[in-house]
Amino acid sequence: MLYNRVMRKPIELRFLAKVDKSDRDGCWLWTASVNNKGYGIIGRGGKNGGMMYAHRLSFNIANPGVDIHGGAILHSCDTPRCVNPKHLSLGTVGQNNRDMYARGRANPHRGEKSHKAKLTKIQVLEIRRRYRPPVRSNIKELSQEFGVTKQSIAAIVDGKNWRHIEPEAKAQARTCQHRARLCPLLLRMVLAMPPAQREIRRGP
Repeated sequence: MLYNRVMRKPIELRFLAKVDKSDRDGCWLWTASVNNKGYGIIGRGGKNGGMMYAHRLSFNIANPGVDIHGGAILHSCDTPRCVNPKHLSLGTVGQNNRDMYARGRANPHRGEKSHKAKLTKIQVLEIRRRYRPPVRSNIKELSQEFGVTKQSIAAIVDGKNWRHIEPEAKAQARTCQHRARLCPLLLRMVLAMPPAQREIRRGP
């Protein structure tokens, strides 16, 4: 049993005191602190013990002796606050990432969906369109107009922030490259066809 010398109470008892088991067969919800992604966290105890995930502790308690170091604890219920060991399984980080993307939980609150967002997608694209590289002469002007710091503008135009929003120019360039590769291929396909089949059919 893990023992907390500072609080004089085993971590297992502190853990159980913060779990809502009202739904015996469903999710056991963590009622204490959570991180910014909604996962329960609990202090390890001791002066420099730090924090650990509540669902990892739950899996440890239910599966003593199982080495979870370097592994990921997966939720079958898709509820970050759940600590029911029946809903938890040991897997790899890769499995956890694939599961996260498959269920649409990868950065669900990024961009303008984030409660911290001060800009919209349209504003970000406008900032990137109007930015004048390489001398950065209008960063101050853009920061004043859009009500954010110069550091925020710099991070946007450098692609450090709002990375999921592709600059319009880059998207257009990629489309042009695709068409440039496609046109010669189509031409070769047409020339390889028998003359009778080369007729281009137009709509009515």
